[in-house]
Amino acid sequence: MKDAVKWQFLTRNIAEAVTTPKTKKVEMKIWNNEEVKAFLISAKESVYYTVYFNSKLYWYASW
Repeated sequence: MKDAVKWQFLTRNIAEAVTTPKTKKVEMKIWNNEEVKAFLISAKESVYYTVYFNSKLYWYASW
């Protein structure tokens, strides 16, 4: 947009007049070991179980 104004394709950049929306800061809740185990037990029959299980392993490996 700045180049378009510079090259006089536009008279002004109307995107500069936009007010961005306010976002809420939300604290993330992290599951403890017991909650992770309960989730994995309940998700055992899911087709995505291996994805859930591997992401748990990845999370533990990153610590």
